[in-house]
Amino acid sequence: MNLSKTTGWLLVIGIIGTMAFGLSNAAASADWSSDTAMLTALSTDVDWTKLSFILSAIGQIVLTIGIVGIKDAMSGGVGHKYASMAIWFLAIGATTNLLWSVMMGLTGDQWSAKTSLEA
Repeated sequence: MNLSKTTGWLLVIGIIGTMAFGLSNAAASADWSSDTAMLTALSTDVDWTKLSFILSAIGQIVLTIGIVGIKDAMSGGVGHKYASMAIWFLAIGATTNLLWSVMMGLTGDQWSAKTSLEA
């Protein structure tokens, strides 16, 4: 498999994985303006919520790797610097998404433990 096919597959898998896993948990359809509704959504299926957030973040990392392949294909061209800048922005975004995923999972754990103790 050559570089352009690999890059294309990484981009497709990264986008589909990010969207599919990011929208597959209860928090995606929760009312984000209500803290109680959001916490309830995070604590409904804690294990799947944590896993889907992490897999969504990994999909974003795969997408970033695909953009690196595009940058390598543009080596020496006029867009090479723009692709390098895009990689930095995507890497920062992927890192932030990974940390956010962990924090949301821990929040769901804590809220689930709190509500089970009150019941």
